[in-house]
Amino acid sequence: MTASGVVVVIPAKNVEGVIETQLRALNAQTMLDFDVIVSDNGSSDGTRAVVEAWPATFASLSCVDSGDRPGVAHARNRGIEHSAAPLILVCDSDDVVGPDWVQAHVTALASADAVTGPLLLTECGERGFGEWATDGVPIAAGYLPYMPGCNMSFRRQAFEMLTGFDAGLWRGQEDVDFGWRLTKHGFSIAHAPGAIVDYEQRVGLRAKMRQQFKYGRAFADLCARYRAEPIPVQSTKWRARWWLSFIRRALRHPIKSWRVTYPALAFQAGRILGSAQNRVRTPMW
Repeated sequence: MTASGVVVVIPAKNVEGVIETQLRALNAQTMLDFDVIVSDNGSSDGTRAVVEAWPATFASLSCVDSGDRPGVAHARNRGIEHSAAPLILVCDSDDVVGPDWVQAHVTALASADAVTGPLLLTECGERGFGEWATDGVPIAAGYLPYMPGCNMSFRRQAFEMLTGFDAGLWRGQEDVDFGWRLTKHGFSIAHAPGAIVDYEQRVGLRAKMRQQFKYGRAFADLCARYRAEPIPVQSTKWRARWWLSFIRRALRHPIKSWRVTYPALAFQAGRILGSAQNRVRTPMW
């Protein structure tokens, strides 16, 4: 069990080569009165050894085993269970939090039930590949707000009322589901401009497309859980126009398309497959 009033939970699997960068960023926080729990979701490399040897400058660092069930949702739940801290912050093992990240979340949680912040997209540690959620709390699928799993915090009371993350959404979108359920239960989500995370992207076309295909299937899994909800679904005419514009962009810029257009196509392919498997009509998010 952790001792401070703030805990940072990091789900991790086979990240021995990158997790030190995130731990280094946590060592450099302007506020250091927090504990860190790394939830090892079945690593077969030296992730646990790296964590256990890390010289933390914050309050405490521990590694717990969550390898009995795959997925970041289960890993987060297991990590949170090992702390009694009333304020819970969550980030990923392969990103980099800004120096004021912990302080910004804690400050915002004084007047909100949950918090998120800006994501600056990076590749190989370099910025300049886009931004996300810089102006406010993002809205998923035009329906309800949520907090990206790589940059979120919430009060334990809210987490316990929702009974945690849905471990059944093991492919992804568990963060969207969590945010939607928070909102539907009347909890508030705030935006903290100072809670910045450098959000590392996959490198290489194949890796990007594989990730987006998985996310597309996960989105269909999410929509299947909310099939009775009024989630906005675009008309057939709107979808036809989208596909026409999509194809034109790909043909106009074939060399540049690998970075954005082809991964977007992989997401749509995953969404279509997942929609058919779940027998649900999904928005083209």
